[in-house]
Amino acid sequence: MVMRMEYFNKIQCYRPSIEIVDAPVSIDEIALLQDSVDKNMLGRIKFINYSKGTIVAIFVRLRAANIAGEAVTLEKERFIYQDMKISSGELYGNRIPISLPADARYFSVQLEKVVFDDGEIWDATNGVTCKISQKQIQVPEEVVGKVKKELEKYFNNVNYVRYFYEEGQDFWGCTCGRINRADNEICLFCNNSRRSQISYLIPEKMDILIAKKEQELQKEKEEIYRAKQAEEEAMYRAKREYEEKKARQEQEERDRSFQIQQEQLREEAERKKKKTTMIVTSVVVIIVILLVIFIKCTF
Repeated sequence: MVMRMEYFNKIQCYRPSIEIVDAPVSIDEIALLQDSVDKNMLGRIKFINYSKGTIVAIFVRLRAANIAGEAVTLEKERFIYQDMKISSGELYGNRIPISLPADARYFSVQLEKVVFDDGEIWDATNGVTCKISQKQIQVPEEVVGKVKKELEKYFNNVNYVRYFYEEGQDFWGCTCGRINRADNEICLFCNNSRRSQISYLIPEKMDILIAKKEQELQKEKEEIYRAKQAEEEAMYRAKREYEEKKARQEQEERDRSFQIQQEQLREEAERKKKKTTMIVTSVVVIIVILLVIFIKCTF
């Protein structure tokens, strides 16, 4: 049995620029994919549940066009995601492909209805549309923790900080991605305040905050480097002092050994000298005695 893994090429991938104010869901991404094996064209839509409830169905209107921008006929212009349970804050749809015609090179989606598990139905026809251009906040990986720690002082839920704050005449785009009415001072999804976002989550303020945290990180790195250098120098001094002390001890030990050896040699020489003296003395005494005896015998 031969198993085949399918890989997809992204022909198109974007976040819609038209949103509905106070919509319970947001389209986070629309993608047009091509199966690199069979060359089939597929659509993919990612939704985020920005409501507090559980969603059981989402109705969308689909449109596709060829490379010249001409509309192509779809098997289903209306697509329904149903028999599901999307919890608050959950990303949904990224694993559900939508079959599209082979000549499709542009894919768009329009939100129609959202059905909740309690029977409530939200209808997009009653909503007010707005144009957004929110950019994702890009924070260098090495200072992400420091930036989050700083923002935690001002936000209830810093984990939902994704985009720069944006506002229009009748709406404001929360940094979590939800589009709120202008009279909402707190995001109805993440509970982060509009005032805090204006103060900290706009490009100019974030640039200052990121630069500050990068300076702090650089200072910490320099302090760590200096501490490491001081530690290495202290270790080098300790090693040098140890080696010098060891060398002195070894020299003292050699000196003591030499002194002991010299003392032993002196003692040995003294013993030999005494022994020689005793032998000489004994010989002299014997000679004297023999001489005396000889003289006595002679006379």
